[in-house]
Amino acid sequence: MATTILGKVSISPKGDYDETSSYEVLDAVRFGGSSYLCLMPCTGIPVTDKAYWMCLAEKGDTGAKGEKGDKGDRGETGTPGKDGQDGQDGDNGITPHIGENGNWYLGETDTQKPSRGAKGDRGEKGDRGIQGEQGIQGAKGEQGEQGIQGVKGDKGEKGDKGEPGADGLDIFTVQNGITGSSLVLTDHTDTRLTAAAVTALTVTLPETIPDTYAAAFSFVSGAAATVLTASGIKWQGADCNASGVFIPAANTNYEVSVKCIGFDADNQPILVARVGVF
Repeated sequence: MATTILGKVSISPKGDYDETSSYEVLDAVRFGGSSYLCLMPCTGIPVTDKAYWMCLAEKGDTGAKGEKGDKGDRGETGTPGKDGQDGQDGDNGITPHIGENGNWYLGETDTQKPSRGAKGDRGEKGDRGIQGEQGIQGAKGEQGEQGIQGVKGDKGEKGDKGEPGADGLDIFTVQNGITGSSLVLTDHTDTRLTAAAVTALTVTLPETIPDTYAAAFSFVSGAAATVLTASGIKWQGADCNASGVFIPAANTNYEVSVKCIGFDADNQPILVARVGVF
């Protein structure tokens, strides 16, 4: 009997298509979800070339989603992995601070976030608390400076003659019968000049003036302009000007009372002389 060679008569699956592989007739490959059958020997010929390849089964459309299957059994615990290496330390963060406008700042950046919340509504007035105990009396303040002397007022009418005073020997030591134009006043002394007319008068005060110092003197001015010299005294009363200067008038009877009313910042006595006419 004669033998006939038919050659390759069945399909040979070759798996996924590889453009570097050589394919023979009836080799079957997969590509893009479809299957193709080689019609002629080839290498590197794409499956889309119908002269060399025939599509056996084309990829179908995606099917509908199936129902959710039952939960599978829990798998065995795997072997613990190795500890990872420590990461590098991060850079220091920026410390926030409050800017001059009251907002929070990160470095030089204004976050536009106020550091304080909005002012709330004013609460209702609370009940009055119990009165506290009286505090300790504070220390006595320093004596204030003497004020400016006011403008001299108009001369008032002469008043009625007063009743005779009580014996003043316990306050002043009366010195009568002194003549001349020079007086040395001592503490609590009443001096009366007996000269007919004094045209120039010098008054000398003690070197040390106590805070209770008081003295008095009287004289009659002459026809000429009288000059009165007494430093460190502020004059008030008859014939005294706004600057505290005593300018006696001519032919006038004067009574002068001198008194210490305190001490200035340099501890010098403040003396006031009150002038009256009789």
